[in-house]
Amino acid sequence: FIAGLNTALKNVYAGDVKKFWKAVGDTPRTQEVLGAAMPPQAGSALLETSSIDDWAQLAQKSPGKFASALYTLQLRTDKEDANYAFIAGLNTALKNVYAGDVKKFWKAVGDTPRTQEVLGAAMPPQAGSALLETSSIDDWAQLAQKSPGKFASALYTLQLRTDKEDANY
Repeated sequence: FIAGLNTALKNVYAGDVKKFWKAVGDTPRTQEVLGAAMPPQAGSALLETSSIDDWAQLAQKSPGKFASALYTLQLRTDKEDANYAFIAGLNTALKNVYAGDVKKFWKAVGDTPRTQEVLGAAMPPQAGSALLETSSIDDWAQLAQKSPGKFASALYTLQLRTDKEDANY
């Protein structure tokens, strides 16, 4: 279903989120599926193209959020993923080597090629933004009206995060 929504947004509505939402936003199935999922933060899909600058900024301005985002990234990364061990190692280093000092940690590892590659391809997850949190369809409606680009990105992110075996996929 979610994949179908993305296809319809792209192919039927040519990316016009407002027309798309007007047509499908109040259907029972859309209400059921999207009403149970908080719109993911735009660009927060694991290994989606993003900028290492987001991580650097978070490390400098919100060390607690950085630590939370790095741990959330580890939790969301499949243990079979080639990047899992590296992400888990970053968390271990932050905790055990740098005693949680995010600024020192980032200064030491933030510009290494592997950190740039792995974290540069993943937007820092928002703490507590796990898929299928309690939410309201109103969040999606508001996003469709006020930030069409973010809506499209959030819908695609939701598709990427939904297991293909899930009945809602």
